[in-house]
Amino acid sequence: MREPTRFETMNKKRQDKRKRFWKRVQILIALGMVVFVGYYIFVFATADAHRRSHNSTYTSNWSSYKSKGNGGGHGWGHYKNTTTTTEAPTTTTTLPPTTDTTSPPPTTEPPTTTTETPPPVTTTTSPPPTTTTLPPPTTTSTTAPPPTTTTTEPGDRSVYTLAINLDSGDTIEHALFTRDYLDTSSYGITGYGVSNITLSDIWFTNIARCIKLGSGPQATNALLEDIRVRDSYVGLFVANYSNSTFRNLDFEVLDWPGAKNHALYLERGNHNLKFYNTRLYGSQGQALHLYNGTGSDNILFDGLDISLTSSNPVVIDEYSWVTMRNVVSHSNHAFLSIYDTASNILVENFEIWAPSLVDIRSGSPKGIVFRNGIIHGSLGDTAGITFENVTVVP
Repeated sequence: MREPTRFETMNKKRQDKRKRFWKRVQILIALGMVVFVGYYIFVFATADAHRRSHNSTYTSNWSSYKSKGNGGGHGWGHYKNTTTTTEAPTTTTTLPPTTDTTSPPPTTEPPTTTTETPPPVTTTTSPPPTTTTLPPPTTTSTTAPPPTTTTTEPGDRSVYTLAINLDSGDTIEHALFTRDYLDTSSYGITGYGVSNITLSDIWFTNIARCIKLGSGPQATNALLEDIRVRDSYVGLFVANYSNSTFRNLDFEVLDWPGAKNHALYLERGNHNLKFYNTRLYGSQGQALHLYNGTGSDNILFDGLDISLTSSNPVVIDEYSWVTMRNVVSHSNHAFLSIYDTASNILVENFEIWAPSLVDIRSGSPKGIVFRNGIIHGSLGDTAGITFENVTVVP
């Protein structure tokens, strides 16, 4: 059996503390109900005793008057002839019923609701099941193998509702990061200059920024695999990382109103990063954005599946030696937008649906090559671009 991680231990302590708190609340509620029921019974018992005392006094006086009348000296004796016929009806001991043997119902009236124990609000420990019913991507005909993400069920995961800040050497696996609603300021996992980290089999839902690695001191040797994102704005941000591997990323992000969010955002200082089986759906900005990357180089995407309608699927700015292999993309914008000094970009083994394949926005990029693929649209900008065995289907 594996040892629990520091984060699982912290999460268990937090859950135990929450359980102890609600247990105390339940005990206080039960005690309050007992006091209430006791007071209720006491009031009715006091009223019943008072009523019995009153009726007893009344009956005693009645007997006294009756005995005086029978002696003939005074009182009821003067009206003996008239009262003997009415005496029986009036002394029909129907008075005791006024003591209301029905008064005991107060003892049965309070339903023993003290055992109801209001359900604790710890239902947040159940992961949202709706995220497991999302259909698989409709582009399973891609030349790239589909992401083989998340082999465990939601119930097998540690649940986190607060952000985790990583230290070097940390490992988080089999986890669910979730919130009750999508808060634009929320984070899932963050790390600044942390090396030798592993994030494996993690789901995110209702988290604005799911994973943020960098900026900070140059870090190395990160492994991220089987990461699933739903109902969020940014799946992954990476800056200042080297020699790291990212495998089976499955990101479906929402459009961020008023913001140009990206499903996958690579910024400055990145070197020798490898991405295998990456699925990027949605976003208000670009699905894949390589930005401000002066000096960033040697980035590989093998198995890239992109679909969005709001903007360009891929934007590259100042990165060099970028390879995208086994690519499928659907968009109503140019597949690749090139800025400034981006150079030595290779896209091969692809099938792309877009108005155009490439759009040069600024600068004079060099070494841009498209090889062995089909574009359902047009080539777009061709100056300085090399096309090798590319089929155009209008």
